[in-house]
Amino acid sequence: MLQLSLALASIGALLPALGIELLTPLLGVVAYLLLSNFVSTLLPEGLGASSLVSGLAVLTLLGAEEAQAVAFGATAWGVRVGPLVLLGAWPLAQRVGDLTVSIAQARSVAGEGP
Repeated sequence: MLQLSLALASIGALLPALGIELLTPLLGVVAYLLLSNFVSTLLPEGLGASSLVSGLAVLTLLGAEEAQAVAFGATAWGVRVGPLVLLGAWPLAQRVGDLTVSIAQARSVAGEGP
C-alpha cells in the first residue's frame, strides 16, 4: 500500500510540475500507471517506450497537449527508473572492483604479471 501511495504521489507531482492541467488528475495518474504497466509487457521499459506510449495515450485523451504528454512520459520514466539505477550502481561498482582484483590475482598466480 505504501509503494502504491508513493507511486501515485510521485507521478502525480509531475502534472503540476510540467504545467499539465487535467480535469481529473487522479484518474489520469491511475490510468497512466495501469496502462504503463500493461504496455511494459509488450514494449521495453528500459528504453522508456511504455512510459512514452502510456503518457501520450492517457494524457492526450484527457486534454493535455502532445508535447506535454511526451514530457510527462519521459519524466515519469526517469522517476520510475532513476531510483533503481541509483540503488543498483553501488553493488555493480563493488562487483566490478571485485572482478578486477580477481583478474589481477589470477594473472599474478599464472605468472603473467599485472
